[in-house]
Amino acid sequence: MSSTPHDNDVILGRGRLISAHPGNVRFRHLVSQKREMYSQSRDNKFKRSVALSIVEEIESLDPPGRFLISQTGIKFAGIKEGVWVCVE
Repeated sequence: MSSTPHDNDVILGRGRLISAHPGNVRFRHLVSQKREMYSQSRDNKFKRSVALSIVEEIESLDPPGRFLISQTGIKFAGIKEGVWVCVE
């Protein structure tokens, strides 16, 4: 499925454009909020639930956030162009 990223999407990859994308900024903020709780636990089921809660929070936004990866690269096209695929 090909999609155009919107502000609630988390874009997988590296670089300044990806790091500055609003969905990635929100994602990093959620991770930093839950980092201590996650790292202090030794229970793998609890750790999984913390990770899933972050994914669920992204997916519950309006419009729903998705986790996208580029199939064409963004160096020349930019984030709004190119072919993006949802990671399941």
